Order: sequence, then structure tokens, then C-alpha cells
Amino acid sequence: MKVKRGTPKNKWTQDEDLVIISQVELHGLQNWSEIALALPGRTGKQCRERWIFALCPELNKEKWTDDEDNTLIELQHQCGNRWSYISKYLPGRSTFAIKNRWSLIKRHSQSKRKEHKQIKIEKIAIKADTTNIEEPKKEAEYNFPIQDIETFEQIWSKVDDMTMNSLFNSLFKLP
Repeated sequence: MKVKRGTPKNKWTQDEDLVIISQVELHGLQNWSEIALALPGRTGKQCRERWIFALCPELNKEKWTDDEDNTLIELQHQCGNRWSYISKYLPGRSTFAIKNRWSLIKRHSQSKRKEHKQIKIEKIAIKADTTNIEEPKKEAEYNFPIQDIETFEQIWSKVDDMTMNSLFNSLFKLP
């Protein structure tokens, strides 16, 4: 992304925020290049985005509710990363806030899956502990040849991440 010469990339100051608020009261929400004239080094686009994503009094900056999270998850599954469309169903949440919240939910979900997978592996390892296993039967005691029996390692090697994800989702009823 190219930035015009003399355009600051640094964070917005509280003074700049106050200037934008007063300029919006004076000029309205239509003429952002006029508003930018009051902020040397800032463009109309920067001023507009600062207003939309941070300063607009209609923005909901409260903690996300479970209902909002559920709505976001459901809509993201239905229509993908169409944040503008999704924002219509989450009044007061900017597209930027929605995208950030989705990233957080996704990251949290992935860490939970890894955690669950590790616990599952540990449980399987405990069950596979051979300290309490009886002596194996002799081949003559089986109705089939012993070489047809798969080892634990052979079975486990067939379990892939997709199977683990399906198991995790069914256990925790995730979409």
C-alpha cells in the first residue's frame, strides 16, 4: 500500500480524534477531503476510516455477547468472509471489529482442537499402557491367523486430522 508523501503512518492522537469529531459536526459525513484539510498529513480516506472504525458514536465497543458470537459464527459459515454483509446482522459492530472477532474465535477454536487432540492422544496412550495387559493368546486359540490382526500403530496411522476434527466437532457440537 502506497502512502502519500507526508502522510503519517503513526497512530492517531487524541487531538486528531477531537479534530475529526468537530469537523464531522461542521461538515457532515460526505466531504472527507474537506475534513482532512484540518489535519495536515492525513488524507480524506484516513479520516473517513478513523471515523467509521473508531470514532463513530454508533459503534458498539462493549464486550461481545454469546448471541453476537453465535450470529457471527453462523453467518461466516453461511457466506464466508463477507464482513460488510455480516455487519448488517450485528448492529454497531464495524466490519473491522467483526473480522478481528472472527480471527480471535478461529484462533481460540484451533488451540482448543490442538488441546483436545493432545488429551485424546494421552488417553489413548494410557489405554495402550501394557503394564496391565494379559499374556497374549497363542495363535491356536484364535479362529483366524494372528498375522491378520492390526497393531495399534497400524490402526493409529490411519487416523488423520480430518477424523480427529470430526470427532472433536461431534463431541462439542461445533458447526
